Amino acid sequence: MNYSVENGFDFSGMDLVSLGATKAYFLGFPIKLGYELGNDSVLEILKEYQDGNLDFSSIYGHFHICIINTDKEEKLIFSDNSGICKIYYDSKKSLISSSLLSLLQSNNEYQLCPEGVAEFLKFGAVYFDKTVIDDVQVLPRTKVVQICQSKVVLQDKKLPPITDCPDFTFQDFFQQLLPSLEKKKISLDITGGSDSRMLVALFKNANQQFELSITGEETSQDVKIAREIAEKIRHPFYLTKHKGSNVADAELKYLCRLSDGMLDLSVYHRLSQYYQERKRRSVELQVSGAGGELYKDFWWLQDFPFYNKKTANLSRLYDMRIAPLSLNERIFTMQYREMLRGLKERTISKFREKFVSETNTQTYDQIYYEYKMVASAGTLINIANKSLLTYSPLLEYDLFRIGYNMPRFSRFFNLFQRKIISKNRPLIARIKTTDGHGLSANVFLIFKDVITYFIDKFKRVIKFILKKILKKTYFQESPVDKEIYNQIRKSKTFTTSVASLKSSGVLDKDLKVGEIPDMLVGKICSLGYLTHNYIK
Repeated sequence: MNYSVENGFDFSGMDLVSLGATKAYFLGFPIKLGYELGNDSVLEILKEYQDGNLDFSSIYGHFHICIINTDKEEKLIFSDNSGICKIYYDSKKSLISSSLLSLLQSNNEYQLCPEGVAEFLKFGAVYFDKTVIDDVQVLPRTKVVQICQSKVVLQDKKLPPITDCPDFTFQDFFQQLLPSLEKKKISLDITGGSDSRMLVALFKNANQQFELSITGEETSQDVKIAREIAEKIRHPFYLTKHKGSNVADAELKYLCRLSDGMLDLSVYHRLSQYYQERKRRSVELQVSGAGGELYKDFWWLQDFPFYNKKTANLSRLYDMRIAPLSLNERIFTMQYREMLRGLKERTISKFREKFVSETNTQTYDQIYYEYKMVASAGTLINIANKSLLTYSPLLEYDLFRIGYNMPRFSRFFNLFQRKIISKNRPLIARIKTTDGHGLSANVFLIFKDVITYFIDKFKRVIKFILKKILKKTYFQESPVDKEIYNQIRKSKTFTTSVASLKSSGVLDKDLKVGEIPDMLVGKICSLGYLTHNYIK
């Protein structure tokens, strides 16, 4: 979807649903509970709009949509309440697009945003609704663009505040949601953790048909546990192994375009193979457990066991959860070295401005959802939707409100997830996670797991210390084939990207390709592709 005052709309590649004088173009899949995702749900949205009672808070799924009413000469543009699907806009030029590269293509006067570039190079994502381009922002998840007679106005969706817990339970939500998905051929991500297993239990209890799949190596603990879960519930299981060799330059360019220049190309190369294998099996919807931290205490562990303090330690949160590894700043120009050095202070300042709540853990929850997930997971899922419909139901805003308002103790030691898994599919609750303990709600088994729990926490502390001292990640298996880094390095696309970022003032002019570490290769390739092809 693209819009400009001069050229109007371009809805190429979008689905269309009409109702009288009103029509809706959409990408992704809006969901109205009680109706099939996609067209049926969009028809209900149009009925609400025509009746004058459009309720944004009751629309779920991951999507962009534009509602057009010819009688009112009105157009409404918005995305999902989770902020997963991105709408980019330039308020100065009244340009709107579901693709950053498409928006940039319409104008050659844009400049890089140094702060956004620094965030992308450090984290692989850009936060606080910024992009890597000055003057181009992401439409906030709480906003709607209204266009009347070429006048563009931002309106508020009036979503419920996070402090108001929904009047339905977590289990109730899934009982209403899953019938909307049942006509799709579904592939569930499955790992050795608790988040994806909770979804498996909920889907299985609802008698949904689905396969289980994972990307990784046969020898990894995640894959072994995932396979055991699939065998227990007797569902098909598929493993995708990343192949990072023999990568053609044309493939890298294609992935750069598909990713909008906004993803680490080494990561996206692996995931694109994963998506393609699913499509070959005729999968129509892939479902992930992203967002599971909102229902346990992982994001709080740096404050363990003080989960109800009045003040949050934002510096410690940043060091342990957001930026545990430092970058080799010497490969950048002085301007970007300074931007990277000031990143922590700027980020924490914005945390204090936007997210401070009554307790430390509620503050951490807001940061996890509004900062971490909306940008990092949101960008990835948004791009994935271009290849295959992708859904992370645990990131629905209403479910975030449930997690945010839970008693703090219920999220300790996976107690909430233990309850859900044991209630819906006790058969898989006793299988150990990669942390070494099971997920049963049985009191005896919980006490038995406590020792393993504290051993795991001790390992996490050691891992964090080693990250800080040695600048490496230990005790963590990677599903990425390391050959992909060499393939990208020797490509023409990468050479061009490095040269472009040097001329753009990002990389040091004396930098040699061999000096670029693996962790930056994919990001530099994507960002350099954007600057070379879209920034004049």
